[in-house]
Amino acid sequence: MDTMSTPKRTDSAAELGRLEDALVDSILQSSETELREEITAAGEDADAILRRVDALIVSVKTECKLARLRAAQEEVQALHGIVHSVTTTERTAARARFDKARSQDSSLSKKLLLAARNGQGATGTDLDSLADDYAELERLEQGAGDPSS
Repeated sequence: MDTMSTPKRTDSAAELGRLEDALVDSILQSSETELREEITAAGEDADAILRRVDALIVSVKTECKLARLRAAQEEVQALHGIVHSVTTTERTAARARFDKARSQDSSLSKKLLLAARNGQGATGTDLDSLADDYAELERLEQGAGDPSS
């Protein structure tokens, strides 16, 4: 039997999809007046249907916004999983190296945070934060840039 001469069976799901697309296109190409007339001719309340459609649109928009929010939250959680907290030992070592650098240049703290502190210099919290950043940088450099090491 020659399979080339046998007509292909139509995929019913694809056929229904084409029918649905044609129906949607027909609705989108119709004017509001035409749609209201068809709905009324079918014995339905056009205003009630429009209210349901409007409510559906609002619901879909809300769901889309929530989905984007959830995706963003998951990305933030994934990022937090990558970031390592600095241990007390790392902070102490980094702070010692930073203090040594500051002792060689007494104006270093003031230079680093001049704009933020209006010339008042860095606070202890600022210096701890800098030490943490320095320790994290060292960790990344030792791990060849791999944050999971």
